[in-house]
Amino acid sequence: MQPDEKKKKYHQLKDLNEHLLKQLENGQQELDQLNLKKTELEEVCPVGHLFDIYCEFIVHFYVILLFLLYALSQLDDESGSF
Repeated sequence: MQPDEKKKKYHQLKDLNEHLLKQLENGQQELDQLNLKKTELEEVCPVGHLFDIYCEFIVHFYVILLFLLYALSQLDDESGSF
């Protein structure tokens, strides 16, 4: 490799390195912002609380399902008695 080619390659790699460092810095800043938002959201509504709400939602709809199945069986019993 000629000295001019080595210089050119060096500058290309140096430019690439600077570009990647800027991307890394920007990505780190974005990650920091997202972590801050996550922390703020968890303070307002903790994950455990969300899980409790989800479980209540599931139980509520399970009870509705049981009620509908019971009503359906009652209708089947009534229609079978004719």
